[in-house]
Amino acid sequence: MTTALDQSARWNDAAFWQGLAPDLHVCDPAFIGAQSQIAYGADILKTMETDLLEEGYTRFQPGDWNADIAALADFIGTIHSRGLLPVFAFIYDEYWLLFFKQRAFLAHMLGEDCRTMACRRSICA
Repeated sequence: MTTALDQSARWNDAAFWQGLAPDLHVCDPAFIGAQSQIAYGADILKTMETDLLEEGYTRFQPGDWNADIAALADFIGTIHSRGLLPVFAFIYDEYWLLFFKQRAFLAHMLGEDCRTMACRRSICA
């Protein structure tokens, strides 16, 4: 069986990545643009902050991820089985969506000027 690692010459080809996960998005600004961030009340933000500082994580589970978290976790196993490191999952917009949707919490913890890096569209060219 040919693994994704054997095909490293195609790693800069969006079609290669899209072929591994046809239901996911690769550098699709329209997909992210159609999403909304999760709005938190001040009391929830304070609870999440306390959890993070005291426990290292928060137990708060927003209902509006608009992403199939189990499928995203399963896909990490899929790319690993093809010889790729799990970090390659971040080629797909759905993994960044989780950060985008948490913008209010990240801004609360890191400051309003926190940002994620823009997609380097070189993989899409």
